[in-house]
Formats: sequence, structure tokens, C-alpha cells
Amino acid sequence: MALDDRHAAQMLRAAHPAAAANVLETLDAERATRIISFLPMDHQVAILGGMDAASRARCSSLYFASAAWAAASA
Repeated sequence: MALDDRHAAQMLRAAHPAAAANVLETLDAERATRIISFLPMDHQVAILGGMDAASRARCSSLYFASAAWAAASA
């Protein structure tokens, strides 16, 4: 699954941020968050900026929760 998510991230990195946002909005929030996490920060910001507020909030809450978990378990 991780390889598929990395491949998806590379394809979205090459796409326009608005197009990438539209694609990610069709996925469940957990998978979209995993895919976004493989992108550089500037691409993450551009793509999240193109998402609607509800989708962005779902992805952001999962992203920050996973980052907090990773920091606590390190």
C-alpha cells in the first residue's frame, strides 16, 4: 500500500495543485492524508489550499494527529 501511496504522491506532485486537490477530495481522508504526507511541504500547502474547507479539515486533523503520535513514540 505504501508504494501505491508514494506513486500517487509523485503523480499528484506533477499535477496542478487544483487538479490534485480534486483527486484527493474523492479519496477517504486517511488515504488522502497518507498520500499528502509523502509530498514536500510547499506542495502540501498548495494542494490543501485548493481543497474545500471540510476536506481540508479532515486531512489536517488526521495529519497533525499522526505527526503528534510519531513524535510521542520516537
